[in-house]
Amino acid sequence: MNCDHMNHLALDDLFLPPNYIKLRQDSKITCLYTLLPPPRKANLPERPAESVKRGPGRPRKMEALPEVIPLENGTFKIAQVKACVYMENYEEVTAHSNGGYRLNTYRLLDFLIWQLDVSNRPPDSEDEYISPLCTQLTLPLEQYIRCCGYEAEITASKRKDSQKEVQKDLRLLCATQIGWDDGGAVRILDTGCVRNGQIIVDFSQRMATHLLQKCPYMWYPLKLMQLSGKSLLAYSLGRSMALHSSIINNQWRGTDQTYSVRRLLQYCRSLPTLDEVQARNGNYRQAIIRPFTAALDRLEDLEIIGWNWKINEGEEFPKNYNDFLKEAVKYSMAGMPEGA
Repeated sequence: MNCDHMNHLALDDLFLPPNYIKLRQDSKITCLYTLLPPPRKANLPERPAESVKRGPGRPRKMEALPEVIPLENGTFKIAQVKACVYMENYEEVTAHSNGGYRLNTYRLLDFLIWQLDVSNRPPDSEDEYISPLCTQLTLPLEQYIRCCGYEAEITASKRKDSQKEVQKDLRLLCATQIGWDDGGAVRILDTGCVRNGQIIVDFSQRMATHLLQKCPYMWYPLKLMQLSGKSLLAYSLGRSMALHSSIINNQWRGTDQTYSVRRLLQYCRSLPTLDEVQARNGNYRQAIIRPFTAALDRLEDLEIIGWNWKINEGEEFPKNYNDFLKEAVKYSMAGMPEGA
């Protein structure tokens, strides 16, 4: 359904957005972070999982990586345990986007989900939506550029470059389907393009309904949108930590400001695995721990979080990778509102 009857754009009253917004989220969306981008190819020796030797610096069991399964007509299935996504025309689409999902892709999707929610709420209503739901959005490209932290004059060249980048990400989102509970798959966007300075997208009806009627809210820090395109790791960590802190059950249990390293690494698909590091005789501290720590520091520099390792006073930082996985990050989300 087209939103023209709403007689307003979702961003009309959002030129100066607050520090946090409410964003609809659940495991269907977060699986895009745990499965994508797909695993890199590595020259690893073949061995059954049960034969993995334990020792200093090795986890007790092999971490299951997402499996990339080629299907017919150029479609690939990326699956891990019960979660899966499908990418149509996978090789062609990822070639046009320099390798597939990246920070810009995730950021654009979060922006679109936010605007889907705003566009379907009548004025002065926080809990009710229009009926039938509006699935098509027409949003100013310039306002998206501003939300991403660009403060200088938006020149014709900047507008052209941004349009090109957004078009790449829309192509990826349109090619993506998320595995569903009934065994089928649901497309995120039916269509998406940039035309005459407007981002025009149409969410699939089933995805729009799921997002607005089934998904709980998370508090999303808008400063995440200001991260540069090379900061995917920081974006993934900041977003997963904000989601973790937004879950009411975590707040009740008092675990909303503590996150285990093992679980956080599930959202760090841009980091190599231990096997990949060892295959090239690398050092896991330099290849994994250092960028992981640098990404958390980047979030702290932007005043999104405050953080530290949850290590008891007098204890040393873990000396091997297995102990590192057992560690936890103690953090706080700067300025996050209470509740959900």
